[in-house]
Amino acid sequence: MTKAQYLAELEMRLGALGKEEREELLADYEAHFEYGRAAGKTDEEIARRLGPPQLVAREILYQLSVDRARSQPTLRRIAGAVFAGIGLGVIQVLALLVPFLCGLLVLAGLFAASVYLMASPVLLLIQDGWTAKFFRMLPLLAGLVGIGLILWVAAVKGTSLLRKWMLRILQTNVESIRRKLT
Repeated sequence: MTKAQYLAELEMRLGALGKEEREELLADYEAHFEYGRAAGKTDEEIARRLGPPQLVAREILYQLSVDRARSQPTLRRIAGAVFAGIGLGVIQVLALLVPFLCGLLVLAGLFAASVYLMASPVLLLIQDGWTAKFFRMLPLLAGLVGIGLILWVAAVKGTSLLRKWMLRILQTNVESIRRKLT
């Protein structure tokens, strides 16, 4: 593959990026070819050393999505970075998707349990109405609402911890990819 073919393929794969960002990245890869040629290597050898442009583009897009997630750590951006990383291979599915989905399931369970416990007085009232049984159960119901509030706070804190944990996993993954590229 020639330098022109490689860079054209890479540019096409990086089409989702802004023009300025894409041009900067292409200039970096053009410099790789120039340094390689100065060292007496052919375009084919340089392209082989860099890796397929499809994979290079996916790695670049993944690294950029992780950087964006680190700058604004919302679950949406973290999810975007996780799914960008999954495109890199089967190992990434295990390293990224499994912990992310497990964390989301635990948080969903905490939120659901807290809502159920906080709604328990209303549910009992709907079931039995204003009976003596309802009034006898009020202390228990107050305790359930308290436990529900504690679970809600735990779920909110867990969301923050999940963001931090996933950002750490994503950053570790990016660093391993960078080491592989150099």
